[in-house]
Amino acid sequence: MYTELIEKYSIVGDLFLVLLGILFLLILKETYVKREKRSFLFILSLVLVTLASASNVMFCIAVKQEKIFWIYFFRDIYHCAFLMIFLLYTEYLILLISPKSSQGACLKLISLFLNVTGAVMDCLSPLTHIGFYLDEEGLWQNVNIQKPFTIAYLLNYFLIAAILIVYRKRIIPKVRKILYITEIMCVAIVVVEDFYGHNSFLSLTFAMPIIVIVFMLHSNSYALETGALDLKSMENYLLERREKGKKDVFLCLRLNLDKKYGIPEEFGKVFYNFKSAKFRDAILFNPYQELVVLAVKEEKNSDIMQRAETLVRDELLPQHGQFHLDFKIVVMEDPESQNMDDFMWSFDFYTKQIALNTYLMVYHSDFEQFSRSKCILKALQDIKVKEDLEDERVLLYCQPVKNVHTGRFDTAEALMRLDIPGIGFIMPGEFIPLAEESDCIHALSKIILNKSCILMKRLLSEGFDWDRISVNFSMTELKIPSFMTDFETIVSGHGISFRRIGVELTESNNDTDYNIVAGIVTEMRRLGSYLYLDDFGTGHSNLERLLGLNFNVVKFDRSLLLMTDDEKQRVMLHSLSLAFDQLGYELLYEGVETEDQELLCMNNSASYLQGFKYSRPIPADDLDRFLIQHGTQRMI
Repeated sequence: MYTELIEKYSIVGDLFLVLLGILFLLILKETYVKREKRSFLFILSLVLVTLASASNVMFCIAVKQEKIFWIYFFRDIYHCAFLMIFLLYTEYLILLISPKSSQGACLKLISLFLNVTGAVMDCLSPLTHIGFYLDEEGLWQNVNIQKPFTIAYLLNYFLIAAILIVYRKRIIPKVRKILYITEIMCVAIVVVEDFYGHNSFLSLTFAMPIIVIVFMLHSNSYALETGALDLKSMENYLLERREKGKKDVFLCLRLNLDKKYGIPEEFGKVFYNFKSAKFRDAILFNPYQELVVLAVKEEKNSDIMQRAETLVRDELLPQHGQFHLDFKIVVMEDPESQNMDDFMWSFDFYTKQIALNTYLMVYHSDFEQFSRSKCILKALQDIKVKEDLEDERVLLYCQPVKNVHTGRFDTAEALMRLDIPGIGFIMPGEFIPLAEESDCIHALSKIILNKSCILMKRLLSEGFDWDRISVNFSMTELKIPSFMTDFETIVSGHGISFRRIGVELTESNNDTDYNIVAGIVTEMRRLGSYLYLDDFGTGHSNLERLLGLNFNVVKFDRSLLLMTDDEKQRVMLHSLSLAFDQLGYELLYEGVETEDQELLCMNNSASYLQGFKYSRPIPADDLDRFLIQHGTQRMI
């Protein structure tokens, strides 16, 4: 009477799915899956499949022991779990296709009514005698077509098929194709089982769509060499941790790799071993080929920074000797990155501060400078985008230059400062490197050039006997195709002579850069601009190449004045200055601070003198006051 219920049922299918479900859950525990509603739905569905399969095994045991209550109990759990999976699956499809809110709500209500009604009616079968029940004669009635569960099962498949067909254009073609095939296979299994009177593989029809979803939409890629998760996984991890307000310590290692071969297998094992041995619940990421990041959760590990430094010093640094791979390591307390762009910006910021094969520990207190640099960069990018040549955040400063031959100040060097709201006054040493790295330097130079032209025009209109103002341009912006066009447009737009604008360039030993400078010099000379060779004496100058460039003024760097303590150095300075003078170059000495230095320069062919002895850099608006105070006459 009882064994007839299971005479065509095999425990193998459900037992296999129980073991598979447990295995999947263990895998999910050890890996990282983005914690969002969609991933939660399929994880819960996986739990329900495992529960249903286990319940069916227990149902079989209860039947053999003729326990009526437990037969009903496990049968109800079995069916209710499956109907709940249908409900979750429909919810998942709605999230996947994102229909209009009213349509999505309608589909959810249909699914909810269908599955709740099916579950309730199935559980009430012993009372309603509809479906599965024990009749008055002690015989089990189990007619499929009459079971509420069977009806709900078929209606759910019609609903899912309708969703997949109606909203097919909202699903990625490859995903849609696999979902169609999966649903057809599941229906085929049910039909074949019903034909032969089996239900051993019913659970499999619920597991298959879940497996498809896992592999098609939630799979995580591991780097075989390191056992690390990929870029997308790290992006999801950062977002999830920010949303939860959790903090991590990140051990970041960047390797100088052979792009063809990547991380050596032996070196990859180092990461795998310390990941599991040193920290609890740490996650290893390999977002880029050359970068490995270990995320360690603060709430699950104590003394992380101390332990991390010990790990780096005692275990990772010695690997350099074994594998001969150059690297940089940065250990950061949570930089509060919202995404990978933020994270990489902070990582790059700190790697630039250390040499190869060294490491840096970055604590919360160190992020003040990083945050400041980030705000400056944001302002620089905004300045570049707005292209306002009179942007008030870019300040024009000038350092007056004394003409040795006339004894008056008739030229000046244009200098740049920033005044960023919320940050304040910023010196060039802080923002120029950021501007060059972010391709914002040319935007700043155009603003300074424009403001220099305005200043030049004002001084001339006020009658000052004023010659020119010089503007610095970096090698980075000389490579911009529009550089000469931008320069010519701005200067000619103010209606002043090009000879009133000096152009300061820095020579380069690089062949390509040298050719670029040579081309710019030729174009500038054609326009009539006065040309300065900046930073002569800093170690980059090549006399042979310099002579091939037609500059007007050679600026001797301050370092040349500081290295004249003995007779040999003074002789060298005198020889260089005499040679340039005889070749027709004018010499400008920078960094003059004392009378002795002034005298030294004047005895060594100086044409111009610049330095704190005469003036520190001053705001452009104060230049006319300076000129009046120092006797520069207005022209009548």
